[in-house]
Amino acid sequence: MSVIVLTEHTQGAFRKKTLELVQYAAEIAKRMNTTVTAVVPGAAQESEMQALGAVGANKVLHVADARLDNLSARAYAKVLAAAAEKEGAKVIVCSHDVTGKAVAPRVAARLKAGIVAGAVSHPDLDKGFVVKKNVFSGKAFAFVNITSDIKVVTLMPNTFQVKKGEGQAAVEKLEVNFDDKDFAVQVQKVDKVTGAVPLSEAELVVSGGRGMKGPENWGVLEDLANTLGAALAC
Repeated sequence: MSVIVLTEHTQGAFRKKTLELVQYAAEIAKRMNTTVTAVVPGAAQESEMQALGAVGANKVLHVADARLDNLSARAYAKVLAAAAEKEGAKVIVCSHDVTGKAVAPRVAARLKAGIVAGAVSHPDLDKGFVVKKNVFSGKAFAFVNITSDIKVVTLMPNTFQVKKGEGQAAVEKLEVNFDDKDFAVQVQKVDKVTGAVPLSEAELVVSGGRGMKGPENWGVLEDLANTLGAALAC
């Protein structure tokens, strides 16, 4: 009855939002008196997978298929469904990002599960499984009670600060049978920003607008962002 987490990694190393996600799942598992299983699709470093234990993962299920190095929503959904069946999972957690938005609804449909997208709180188990989420572009909150047997939650990135502890996760291989239809839509190229703090993972953001007058004044914001270790937005 483990809590399942879909992880994301870049060149085998896990991103901050994945650590936050595992930690979030660990808190749910603690309240439900169960464990956390992180699901890793594609190639990943063994030491990095074991290190997920420091943020709460008890086990890692690794699907080492090179075709999963790039996002295929259909294939990822099949991986999560297989992991959930193997672990008898009642709660599945994804990040509320491009990957989670593509995969989580497919998993929910496949498993006949209720879903809350964009959660900003741990579920309130005293009232069932009530999750707080943003609505109306963040201008209000909604409290949603998931009453289905299996529950899917996508967590808004940067909701909780990551706190690392001790421990390592046990890594196991998970075999999933794919067919060609699972990879009918493929990512051919991924362009990534380098040498800058990703906006989705930034603790600080320096933003400018019309007050900057023109591009000739933008440099002062770049200097400020570099000094603060912040992301830059406009």
